[in-house]
Amino acid sequence: MKQWLGNLKLRSKILLCMTGITTFSLIIICVFSYHFLYERNKEEALLKSESSLRMLASTLSTQFDNIALNTANILVSEPFSDIITNISCGKPSSFVEYFSSADKALSSLRRSNDLISTAMIYGNNGTFFDETILGLSKNPIVLFPEDIWSYSEISVLPMRTNTMIQRGNIIPVIFPVSSSDYGQNTMVRYADLTNRPKARFILLLDADQLQNYFDRFSTISTHCIYLADRDGNPLSLDKSIYPDLFSPELTALSASEDILSNTSFTLKDSHYYVSQHSLNFCGLKVVHLIRKEDLAQELKPIRIFMIETWGISILLATILSITMSNRLTRPFSMLTEIITKINRNSYQEKTHFSYMDEVGILGEQLNSMYDTIQGQMDKIKEEEQKKAQAEIQMLSEQINPHFLYNTLECIHFQILNQHTQVAGAMLESLGQYLRITLSSGDSMISFTKEIAHVTAYMQIMNRHSQSGIRFSCQIDPVLEPHLITKMLLQPLAENSIKHGFSQNLINNPLTPPQISIQISLVEQKTIHIEVMDNGKGIDIEKARACLGTNAPNGKRHFGLNNIYKRLVGTYGPECTIDFTSIPYFRNCVILDIPYLPENTPK
Repeated sequence: MKQWLGNLKLRSKILLCMTGITTFSLIIICVFSYHFLYERNKEEALLKSESSLRMLASTLSTQFDNIALNTANILVSEPFSDIITNISCGKPSSFVEYFSSADKALSSLRRSNDLISTAMIYGNNGTFFDETILGLSKNPIVLFPEDIWSYSEISVLPMRTNTMIQRGNIIPVIFPVSSSDYGQNTMVRYADLTNRPKARFILLLDADQLQNYFDRFSTISTHCIYLADRDGNPLSLDKSIYPDLFSPELTALSASEDILSNTSFTLKDSHYYVSQHSLNFCGLKVVHLIRKEDLAQELKPIRIFMIETWGISILLATILSITMSNRLTRPFSMLTEIITKINRNSYQEKTHFSYMDEVGILGEQLNSMYDTIQGQMDKIKEEEQKKAQAEIQMLSEQINPHFLYNTLECIHFQILNQHTQVAGAMLESLGQYLRITLSSGDSMISFTKEIAHVTAYMQIMNRHSQSGIRFSCQIDPVLEPHLITKMLLQPLAENSIKHGFSQNLINNPLTPPQISIQISLVEQKTIHIEVMDNGKGIDIEKARACLGTNAPNGKRHFGLNNIYKRLVGTYGPECTIDFTSIPYFRNCVILDIPYLPENTPK
C-alpha cells in the first residue's frame, strides 16, 4: 500500500489528499453536530416531558379529588342512602321507585366529571343496582373477577372492557360503603362496619377519555403515559399492546419512589427515561416514558440531511480537487515534459513559464542550466571531434608507411630483376594509390574513390607477385557518392591476401583465389559491407580479440585494429565488425556502419 501510494502521480496524490481531508472533516463535523443536536433534543424533550407530566398530574389530581367529593355527596344524599340500606337489607323490589331519582343524581355526577362513565351498587348478599338495567339484578362476576370485598378502602382497579354494555374500556373505582342503621335516619359510611351488611359503590371511569387526557399532555418524544397504583402496577394499559411495561423491574422502580425525574432505565434491550408524579387520590401515580430510540428517530430527517450534505460536499470537493490539482500540477507537468525532451535529445524550443513562483523559477533555471550544459557539450564534442580527427589522421599515417615500404621493396626487386615494364606499371598504380591516399589531407572520401583505391592496390599486388587474384566489387549506386572513412577497404583486402592465401593456393588452378566486396544500404539506416575471400579461413576468436581496446599493436591483424579504431572515432559505438568463416569457400569480414544522409553530397 505504501509503495502504491508512493508511486502515484502528484496530481493523484493531491486529489487523494484533498478528498481525504474533506471526507474526514465532514465526518467529524457531522458526528459532533449530530451528537450536539441529539443531546440538545434530548434535553428539550426531557424538559418538556417533565413540565407536561407536572401539569397532567395536577389536572388528574383535581379531577380525582372532584370525583371523590361528588361521590361522597351523592352517597349521603337520597336516594342513594336508601338504596344502599335496601341493598344491605336485601330489598331489591324497592329499586324501581328509586330509579328516576337515582338516574338524575348519576347524570349530575357524570356531568360534573367527563371521566365518569356510569356507576353501580353491589351488596355482599348478592343484590345489585345499575341504572342501565333499571334496577334489575345482574351477576357482575364477569366484570369483576377479582374479590372486590377484599378492598377495605377506596381502590382503583386495572382497565378492562365494559361487559355491562359491551362498549369501550373502563377503570373501576371501588368505594366500600355500609349502612349504620336499618331504621329511620340511616347513615352511609365509607367503611365496612363490623357485624353490619356491606356494599360497594363502583364508579366506572372511561379509560378512553383518560387516554385523551394523556394524549393532550404527550409530547412528540412520548412513548407512553399511563396510570399506575401505589405498587407501580399499570392501571390504564392494555397488556397485549405494552407487555414490556408490566415487567417486575419497571413495576419495582415505579413503586420505589413517588416522584421520578427522567430516570434512565433499561428493559429488554430498550433504553427509557422514566418520569413519575403521584396523585392525591388512592396513591395513584402518573408514569411517563421516553424511549431513547425514539429520540434518535426524531433526528432521522437531520441524519438524511447530513448524509445528503456529505455526499454533495464530497462531490463538490472532488470536482474542486481535480480542478485545483490540475492547476497546481500543470507547472510540474511542464517540468516533467522538459526533462523528458532533454532525455530524448528533442528539447529544441524552450518552454517558458507564465508565473515566477517557485516552479517558474525552477523551470527558468532549468532552461538556463540546459543552455549551459548544451554549450559545454558542444564544446566537448568539438574538442572530441578534433581529437578524433587527429587520431584518425595519425592512424591513417600509420598504415601508409606499412604498405608503402612493402610496395617499394617489390618495385626495387622488379628493377633488380630487369622487369622494367612490371616495375613501371607498379609505379603507375602506386601513384594512383598515393593520390587517393593523400586526398589533400581529407579523412573522408567517396565510396567511388575508396573502390578505386582498393582496385589500385589489387593491381599493384597482382603485378608484384603475378598471383592472379580475382577481384570484384559491387555497390548500391545510391552509395557511390556517399563519404566514407578513407583506407577502409584496402587493409581488409590486404589481410585477405596476407592471411588467407599461401603460395600454394595462389598457384592452384583448381581453386583460383578470389576477393570480392559487396556494399549495400539496409533500410536506409545501415551501410552493410562484406569483404569475402576463399582463402584458408579466419581465426574468429583471435580476430575479435584484435578489436578490443587493449589489443596489442603488433604486426598480426594490425589492419583490423586500425580500422576499428577509426570507425569508432568517426561513427561512435554504433558501428560493428564481425566475422564468418568457411575455409576455402567463403570467409567474410562484415562491417555495419550507420548511414548518415548528410554525408551524401547533393
